[in-house]
Amino acid sequence: MPPARTEHESGIPPSFLIIGGQRCGSSWIHKCLDEHPQVFTAEPKELHFFNRHFENGVPWYLNHFHPSPDHLAWGEVTPDYIADRESPRLAAEVCPDSKLVLIMREPIERAYSIYRLKMGTSLSNLTFEEAFRKHPEILEHGLYFEHIKNWHQYFPPDQLLIMTYDDLLRSDKQTISKIFRHIMVDDQFVPSWIGKPLNTAILPKLRSRLNSVGLDPLIKAVGRSPIGDMVRRRVKAKKHSADPFCRIGESTVQELKAYYRKPNNQLRELLKINLDGWS
Repeated sequence: MPPARTEHESGIPPSFLIIGGQRCGSSWIHKCLDEHPQVFTAEPKELHFFNRHFENGVPWYLNHFHPSPDHLAWGEVTPDYIADRESPRLAAEVCPDSKLVLIMREPIERAYSIYRLKMGTSLSNLTFEEAFRKHPEILEHGLYFEHIKNWHQYFPPDQLLIMTYDDLLRSDKQTISKIFRHIMVDDQFVPSWIGKPLNTAILPKLRSRLNSVGLDPLIKAVGRSPIGDMVRRRVKAKKHSADPFCRIGESTVQELKAYYRKPNNQLRELLKINLDGWS
């Protein structure tokens, strides 16, 4: 059963949360959800209420959710929630019946991807090794076993749908259908984003600079245009022209494999899923 529409003066608690993870296709999932006629998505995409803005108060948060009677699911996408220690407890206080969705990506690949995204801004002039030693959260985000156990303390396991980024790459249509089914909307709906590139930001360095002066909507408009599709294709081709791990020193790769080996094995045991290719 979907969560009851318990109306408050300011809004209604979300019926679903996409809680993670970073660089795991959350922007693409948000676009697909936003297209679904039975789904209401909050604006902006990432509210960061439970991990950054809880002091704004629950009424402020609920004011982002005003679904119509035609909407069968309503929620938000904040991929940082998965790794935040307090978010599960706070979310359980506000929306205990929410359906949760987590997409996991191979941890070393995910860490390197977030480094590449931020190297022109907050991680400027740092090597990958310098970045994760100075900012350990780059690696800690990929400790999925620990994070899932934390969420399971506050939400029953059947409320949390867990898939991998590899699932998304193998079949984006099947993956989004599972998400639609989990949040209890028509899973036969086919978004226009099926088959389009996953997790490819449009000019991330420029976007960050424009966002700092309030012009991010300009890049978003380009991203939705045919020019955006062209840029994504070129970026994707460039990314896949060489193995990204070739740019990480072998000693670093071995260090990170050792770092993730135990939690990844614990994750396999917890979820009983195939994690081929993970350390």
